[in-house]
Amino acid sequence: MSFSKEIYAEATAQMQRRRTEAERQCAIRREEIHLALPEVAQLEQEISHVGLKVSRMVLGAGEKAPALIQQLKEHNLRTQQRIASLLVQNGYPQDSLFPQYQCPACDDTGFNGPYRCACFNQLLTQIALEKLNESSSMSLRGFDDFSLSYYSDEIIPGMGVDARYLMGEVYSQCRKYAESFSLESPSLLFTGSTGLGKTHLSLAIAREAIQKGFGTLYVTAQNLLSEIEKEHFQRERTQTDTMGLASSCDLLVLDDLGAEFQSPFTQTMVYNLLNARILKKRPFIINTNLNLNEIEQRYTQRVVSRLLGACKVLRFYGKDIRHIQFSQQVKEGI
Repeated sequence: MSFSKEIYAEATAQMQRRRTEAERQCAIRREEIHLALPEVAQLEQEISHVGLKVSRMVLGAGEKAPALIQQLKEHNLRTQQRIASLLVQNGYPQDSLFPQYQCPACDDTGFNGPYRCACFNQLLTQIALEKLNESSSMSLRGFDDFSLSYYSDEIIPGMGVDARYLMGEVYSQCRKYAESFSLESPSLLFTGSTGLGKTHLSLAIAREAIQKGFGTLYVTAQNLLSEIEKEHFQRERTQTDTMGLASSCDLLVLDDLGAEFQSPFTQTMVYNLLNARILKKRPFIINTNLNLNEIEQRYTQRVVSRLLGACKVLRFYGKDIRHIQFSQQVKEGI
């Protein structure tokens, strides 16, 4: 399970802010308790002084050192019990003098021993979802808000079935794909006219993949290729490697292939990207308004060959949902 360096950095910063805030609140609470219960402040000071005194004694105690350490432990335990009793008697939780971290397993450090804590993994997932939502051209979508009602139930001439039935099959396949997604999953190629739900279902799959902990990149072909071209030709190289990220992330969702500016460079980059992901055995989802013949005309037969060899092709049917929604809104307004 991998996430970008930016997501790791943001998650680490958030964990540090959580820890800092818990400790700040603890300091405020401690000051309040000391003012209300001076005996608690005295007992805490006593623990500190006794500990320092015994530490000095232990240095020259020789064989008596273990006994002195045991005495210190017993004294501190009695004092701590007295403090807890005073806190409870006066309406405070007995752990009020300790920071209240959001995650008691790691104390908001993000690590439980040498391993990444579950809370940190959860935060990585949350940030990745937010990034996905920011980068999409629409608000983040899931399977539950995909409606088949926008697809016609009229029989398609020559096919013997209607668009609603066909899209129900597409929806079912996409949901099963998301539920069982792994690095061994096949890639998907969504084809069909604009406004048929390709972006919606690919985002729904991406969301499920992220929730499973897979590093997922959603990006339009235009934005991705523009960024790769800018990094390739700029005079001063930066640490960003968009091509490397797109080639190696667990799941790449490339939206609107074919809408980007066409040039020999972008055509080569499309092939190189697909080839790299196939060689690394990393699944991808491509959305395009082009059919296979149009893809071949634009990117060459090599690209079509790689796509057909790696992808399960899902054809989207129906009429532009955005137009249908707009028409409904106009009618309701009237």
